[in-house]
Amino acid sequence: ADTSKAQTDSSEAAEATTEAATATQLSDKLEDYTFMLEGDVYQLPFAYSVLADKGWRIYSSGYYEDTKISGSSYERLTLQKDKKTIEVSIINASGNAKELKDCNIGGIEVYASNKNAPEFSIAKGIKVGDKEDKIREAFGSPKDTSNNDGYNTLYYGEDNSTTTITCDNKEDDYSYD
Repeated sequence: ADTSKAQTDSSEAAEATTEAATATQLSDKLEDYTFMLEGDVYQLPFAYSVLADKGWRIYSSGYYEDTKISGSSYERLTLQKDKKTIEVSIINASGNAKELKDCNIGGIEVYASNKNAPEFSIAKGIKVGDKEDKIREAFGSPKDTSNNDGYNTLYYGEDNSTTTITCDNKEDDYSYD
């Protein structure tokens, strides 16, 4: 079974713009925070409305587009499109509460174990499910690692802006976080 997950997260979301932020091509650098989702390339952080305009809808119980997100905070929730799901971090970098629809996406997670996972890749074309050796070959040695219940987690980037990649050692599958 493929039990991997993938996520990219930009903690620099405090500087996020609410403009549509679609990139033209996938970067080779993790720190550029570009990813491809269902054939479209994006760069974190970007406005929630960009995914909403592509047909992604809130799937998490208790969240709606008019749900208030406290200032200087984030919420994690699930979005769905055509039965495919992703997890996103909704960021409100302002000091005041805002409606979710007016916030930014500062992180994304895609789980390969999810039978409804969409097409997703990150820098250098790394995909959810790629092997740990391929990840290390693409990005080099991580700044830190951890192991928990048969999963190796590789940490790349700086403390305030990291990419976490989790690999399933049992299946030698991979997840990107």
